[in-house]
Amino acid sequence: MEEAKEVTAVRLTEKRRFAKVGDLFRLSPYADVFLWGRLIKKANNLGWARGYWEIMASEALRRTDIRKEHLFVRYRGGTGSSADYDLVDEDGRVVVDRVVDSRSLRNSGYSNFNHVDWLVRGILEVRGVIPR
Repeated sequence: MEEAKEVTAVRLTEKRRFAKVGDLFRLSPYADVFLWGRLIKKANNLGWARGYWEIMASEALRRTDIRKEHLFVRYRGGTGSSADYDLVDEDGRVVVDRVVDSRSLRNSGYSNFNHVDWLVRGILEVRGVIPR
């Protein structure tokens, strides 16, 4: 089991806001580094409510903003073998009739701003954008 990590993201605002579909937002995993995102489907609100993700604008979604299909890997527990995972769609339904490139998959389920912070920081550290 991985040891718990502290949140290192920069708190950008003191406003308690709740995001809605179509919101454009920014986050800062490290001082003076900003990443931008857009909420396409309603999910966990803690990043916005605690001020780590700052809503900058909002606009209605266009059909071209939404992918035709989203697939994820859902861990069921066990030994970590491929038999311990399901391929699921964005509604959590198991998909058995698809062959996909595993590099295009992400973990499913609800996460929070801490997890996003750790993932983003890890990527930026590997790329040399921020110090380790």
